[in-house]
Amino acid sequence: MGISYFMNKKDINCGQAKARRKKEIWDKLKPDEQEKVTKLRTLLKVHFRNQTLAAEKLGVLQSTISRYLSGEIPISEKAASILVDLSEGTVTLEELRR
Repeated sequence: MGISYFMNKKDINCGQAKARRKKEIWDKLKPDEQEKVTKLRTLLKVHFRNQTLAAEKLGVLQSTISRYLSGEIPISEKAASILVDLSEGTVTLEELRR
């Protein structure tokens, strides 16, 4: 017998609200800022299996990684520097920082 997960209306509404908030944040970013966030997403996918591992390596919380990836907050200079080093120069600070 399989396990089923039941989501009630409150759960669905909460998920929809989160999705709207993420879209609002993204839409407020300028095109060059969106490009930087997209570049960051790609780098993290290449170098880390998940946000938790990325957070450990960059010295931040997983929730901070999530906020970087949504565009809610810009990546810190320290975290960006670590990523530049990991990328072996294929990405610069200017390409990540906004």
